[in-house]
Amino acid sequence: MWFGNTGKMLTSGIACFQMYQQSLVSRNHLSGTIKLVENTATLIKIFRDARAITTLADDRLQQLESVRSFFLKWESDVDATDFTKAEKAEALLSWECRDDIISTITGFLKKFQC
Repeated sequence: MWFGNTGKMLTSGIACFQMYQQSLVSRNHLSGTIKLVENTATLIKIFRDARAITTLADDRLQQLESVRSFFLKWESDVDATDFTKAEKAEALLSWECRDDIISTITGFLKKFQC
């Protein structure tokens, strides 16, 4: 999927998911997928933004913390289930991908801690 500088393709992809979700009998069916795509879109948008972060009050820092919290909560929620180890692995991104996402965000946020 092409993300473009403005993220138009990703934004329209999210809108398509949401419209399709409304047509389903169980409207919660795609909620997790939509949240994943929304958080991924936020992460991409922030890291592709050419504007410098010059203050701790920059909204993008709070958005990054929110994305980080989403991924940590997802993993915690899956760990709390009675799924088998194989089922848990299928319910999550690979541990390498999760570790890359979390460590990238954490490292970035640590640059702005006082």
